[in-house]
Amino acid sequence: MSAYLTSLTNESLIHFQGPDTATFLQGQVTCDVRKVSETNTLTGAYCTPKGRVIVDFLLGQAGPNHWLMRVHKDVTQHTAQTLSKYIVFSKSELESQRTDWLVLGCWGDKAASTLRAHFGEVPNALHASTGTGSALIIARDNNAQRFELWLEREHCAQQIEALSANCLPGSMERWSGMDIEAGLARVCAATTEKMTPQALNYDLTGHVDFRKGCYTGQEVVARLHYKGESKRRAFAASIGKENTTEAGAAIVTPDGPTVGTVLNQGVDEEQRPVVLIELALKAKTQTLRFASDQNANPITLLPLPYSLAGETQ
Repeated sequence: MSAYLTSLTNESLIHFQGPDTATFLQGQVTCDVRKVSETNTLTGAYCTPKGRVIVDFLLGQAGPNHWLMRVHKDVTQHTAQTLSKYIVFSKSELESQRTDWLVLGCWGDKAASTLRAHFGEVPNALHASTGTGSALIIARDNNAQRFELWLEREHCAQQIEALSANCLPGSMERWSGMDIEAGLARVCAATTEKMTPQALNYDLTGHVDFRKGCYTGQEVVARLHYKGESKRRAFAASIGKENTTEAGAAIVTPDGPTVGTVLNQGVDEEQRPVVLIELALKAKTQTLRFASDQNANPITLLPLPYSLAGETQ
């Protein structure tokens, strides 16, 4: 029985404030912002007009007029600059360079009880959130064993210190590995604006609400959903311990053509490397390897916690 804690320094928070924030975001992103509240967060994506994903995010509220969008750190400024082109027409403001908040990950059998001891109530259903204006605790599973913490440094200094003393040190690699095991694709600088939501399985993971109405890129995303089938999907995979890779790396077959791209990398519970890859469905039964791997070590696909049934094979 244990609880692990790590600082997710590869994540960043974009802050939104103003009475028009919900309306503005509703017209820009793939999720139904009306379902976000101080007790419920949502995953979503922001797309180009051509339906390519600029960034994925987790959206929550720390207060009635304070929205937080957690994104991968290396696409924060690109995301903020793109949104800023349109937010000027709304009574809403965004801030992307604040350093007064931090993002932590806490997981393990004792994570819930440890957090409860220092913050009080904790959420127990996926995406549910609890907290105050200076802290947001978000459940990242349905088992009360994985939580994301968005904390204002000054107001939560004592809780942060106490958590550090009562949790074992974790790693960002393991946190990323849990995202990979859950089949949750993350967009970073190497992959931004290159893939559709369907290629990242966002239509299966709840990132896209097909009944919410218009948003940037909606026409392309909806057309693929209702009138076609994605020929590319995201898969979790294990790789040999001697392999090293990074987001954006090409994946090839023995014949040589590029059939996929590395999205994210991490480690499993045994500290073995795992990756999430975007892959042409026609190649999923073929031998796969990294284009840069001269030893041709195979990539082995792993099961996902949701079904890809019905997609083009």
